[in-house]
Amino acid sequence: NLDEMLCEGSRVLIHSGVPVSEREASLELLKRQQNGGKGFVAISIECQEVEPEFFSSKIELQKLQHWNYNKIFLLAEVVGPECDSADEKTVAVLAQLQVIHNQLSDDKK
Repeated sequence: NLDEMLCEGSRVLIHSGVPVSEREASLELLKRQQNGGKGFVAISIECQEVEPEFFSSKIELQKLQHWNYNKIFLLAEVVGPECDSADEKTVAVLAQLQVIHNQLSDDKK
């Protein structure tokens, strides 16, 4: 149960190349399985769609302002026929986040 795993008031932001409408449909099914069908109580989930070709773009990743979050989870996601590139995109995102982090002013780190 995600509500038990995360602190109350947690905000989950899903940054994905999958259209929000598709992601929302999957989340609705997940919500029905939480807390006896009541959905999420302690957390909120927001979906953000980015064009798949810009998924690991430094500009798009800067918009996430990852320095404002306590934790970040990255999952390799298969979008379209390029399933073997999912791990490569995840590594590219990690590398971009590290570059962005290194360029932050000390007060944001």
